[in-house]
Amino acid sequence: MGDFISMLFPHDELGGSSRRNSDMEEFHHCLEAVELFDISYQGCQYTWIQKPSGERGILRKLDRILGNLAFIDIFEDASVFFEPRGISDHSPGILTIKVGRRLRNRGFKFDNFLTSHEDFLSSVVGVWVKPKKVSYMKKVLLKMQVMKGVCRRLRNLYGYLDKKVALLKSELDVAQLACDLDPFNDLLKEDVAHLLLAYQQARTDQLEMVRQKAKIIWLNEGMETQSSFFTP
Repeated sequence: MGDFISMLFPHDELGGSSRRNSDMEEFHHCLEAVELFDISYQGCQYTWIQKPSGERGILRKLDRILGNLAFIDIFEDASVFFEPRGISDHSPGILTIKVGRRLRNRGFKFDNFLTSHEDFLSSVVGVWVKPKKVSYMKKVLLKMQVMKGVCRRLRNLYGYLDKKVALLKSELDVAQLACDLDPFNDLLKEDVAHLLLAYQQARTDQLEMVRQKAKIIWLNEGMETQSSFFTP
């Protein structure tokens, strides 16, 4: 946990580009190699501010509290909250673990929108190509158990989708208003284009999530209705 100096995602900077730079790529590959990811967090999205005199300043998410699958399996209720910065230029991050609570086994849950993530196919292939000297069904079971962790790691990268959509919409509104005031500024136009792309993707993911939840509710209610219909 702490200040990692580099951002991880393009949307970790207010009004930033929707593309990764070399520092972000190196940081991303480093976390992939050691299998660390963000523990689900709330609070301040941007944890660091640089505010030069006479300018609007720069907001970025540089502070992170990371965990791995082993940690999450033991402390599945772990959560993080980033407090307001106060007089500091960094937001303090608070990790909360509910000790003593009985953990329950989670089933295999899959979010359909994960298939659109750029790392999804390579992650699946990475799990499936590893040889295991056990029976065929045992091999499938073991690989599905590993995939459960992979899907959870990818899902954590999205954070809270509703909050992400609202945040990107707010950033897009600000950028579009700024562009309207300075219509010949190419940098502002580029920011608007990148933010619009990121916002549309987040909205697509959010819509896919809502559709999947609605289908699950519909199936559950249908099964309950069918069960009561055949009950003597």
